[in-house]
Amino acid sequence: MKVTFRPLPVWPHPATPPDRYGVTSRGQQYAGFLQLGPGGPDAARGAQLVQQHGGIRAALMATHPDHGGDPRDFADVQAFREREGDA
Repeated sequence: MKVTFRPLPVWPHPATPPDRYGVTSRGQQYAGFLQLGPGGPDAARGAQLVQQHGGIRAALMATHPDHGGDPRDFADVQAFREREGDA
């Protein structure tokens, strides 16, 4: 039976662990998220889509992803519908 021995890699200093997956102790990996704007559906844009399509039901049908619509447009129309209380 042949035993294969593979030594572990040696780090620069035994007291400092490696930086794995870009995770740092000071939270630097999250610095890019500060540049992103607020996400989520936009009810004001949903109102424009409802006005463009002539009603909430028509806008929901036209923007539904199963009918070839954009999922973001559909979410915006849904947000407008919930804001107006027609859920």
